Amino acid sequence: MDDVDPFEIPCNERQDTDWALCCLCKEKAGKDLRRPYKKKCYHAAYQTLEDELKAFVDNGILLPLGVNLQCLDDGSGIASTMLKNEAKYHNGCRGHFRSHNLQRAVEKRSREDSDDVAFSPKKLVLVLVRP
Repeated sequence: MDDVDPFEIPCNERQDTDWALCCLCKEKAGKDLRRPYKKKCYHAAYQTLEDELKAFVDNGILLPLGVNLQCLDDGSGIASTMLKNEAKYHNGCRGHFRSHNLQRAVEKRSREDSDDVAFSPKKLVLVLVRP
């Protein structure tokens, strides 16, 4: 895995966030474009998303959808930047960053790491059976 810090990837003009689109996938398609800033608990929605994005980074898991954290943070924090820019996102895109998906990614990486070290008879059988 690359040792690139997602906070250090420059947000150039091509990657700049268009806040009129989904801030996660950069597309507008679909009716389910959520607008948390229109709800009373908007601060909690943005803060939870920030916490979950940072949890992926803290666990060394690549961010789904190619999300660039630097493009979501103007220096005041991700949640604050999202609120200021009235960030929107698709419910499906948001789901990629839920804690259970992070847990699955961590477990998968752990299994892959252990497969590199341990002998796996199942894999050997698959290799021998396949032409």
